Amino acid sequence: MTTLAQIRAIVREVLADTTQWPDATLNVWINQAIRDYSHYFPDYATEAIPCVTDDTTYALGATYAAGIISLIRVEYPDGETPPRYLQRLNDGSQFFLNGPYYDIRGDPPEELRLGESPTTGEYVEVSYTKAHKALSANADATTVPDRHLEALSIFCVWKAAEEIFATEEIDPDTREFLVSQMGLNAIRYERIYRNKIAEYQSGSASERSGPWGMDKYGQVY
Repeated sequence: MTTLAQIRAIVREVLADTTQWPDATLNVWINQAIRDYSHYFPDYATEAIPCVTDDTTYALGATYAAGIISLIRVEYPDGETPPRYLQRLNDGSQFFLNGPYYDIRGDPPEELRLGESPTTGEYVEVSYTKAHKALSANADATTVPDRHLEALSIFCVWKAAEEIFATEEIDPDTREFLVSQMGLNAIRYERIYRNKIAEYQSGSASERSGPWGMDKYGQVY
């Protein structure tokens, strides 16, 4: 996996910049890109939650399944062959109690409820989606696949264009046309980013790996 320092180097190469943007600024944009990317391509994880006798309610999020976006499936009891997966059913249903069901509360899920009463020593395994981890240290490795790193760099170009446009609006030192062009660039790079995400979603990224181009007005600065 690629580290924060390596991603930052990729972004600087795309921006054709080595000094204008401090590392701290690029780190913020990279983590914003990771959060946005996670809405389209979340990370996946599983976690075994230890059961307590007759306790049918378990907290999710900070306690278990940190960073959860959505619950995919629930296996209970964990470890059976073949696996035994519970069906989701509203816990207000007359069939829920003592049945092979589960329900969740909150969006994103904050609480898991079981229809059956577990026993201490058993585990309920939850499979879920979550945001890709934020990066802080240079050596931190992203969980975003290398084949999708281009989207992160495009996102950062978009944010750089936005910042330049905002700065020029506050204290314009160029002609009105150029300021307007910077605003159009910000819109353009956002569109390029959304198109790249759509390309990934269509499964065509591996087939079309060509560069995204800039015209003579396409520079960020």
